[in-house]
Amino acid sequence: MLQARFVKQGTAVLFSCLLLTSCSDSQSPLLSFLEESNFNRPVVNLSDIYGSEWTAFAFICADTPSTYSSEVLDLPIELVPDLEGSEQSGIVFWSDDSVESDLLNPSDVVLCDSTTSLVNKLTVPTLSFSKGVNGEWLASNLSVSQDSK
Repeated sequence: MLQARFVKQGTAVLFSCLLLTSCSDSQSPLLSFLEESNFNRPVVNLSDIYGSEWTAFAFICADTPSTYSSEVLDLPIELVPDLEGSEQSGIVFWSDDSVESDLLNPSDVVLCDSTTSLVNKLTVPTLSFSKGVNGEWLASNLSVSQDSK
């Protein structure tokens, strides 16, 4: 049976924090990594951030209902974050028996823009980032599967 664990800002993330040199209780593991990076355009392997036990990764844009995310990702609805009415986007990662997600505020990390599908399964767990004009991290060069909607 699949189990869901949501990694929200303000929630302790023990496993993910072990992978980082310093991780606060109020920050996403991805955001922590980006802020600690010494690169202007870091390339992030999500398996390095969240753990090598995860076999699939996707990102979900803000204001996306869990029913839609569940359908696209072929995951039980109760295991995906419901971002309907939310400004947050999220990275969802799963393996055979569990699902987790890392929810991100748009003032920190921007995964989606007007050309991005609402739900996107990554073909490789790698994202490139650059700094936006307001200091936020902008994802680019996303490798997504053709069945993303």
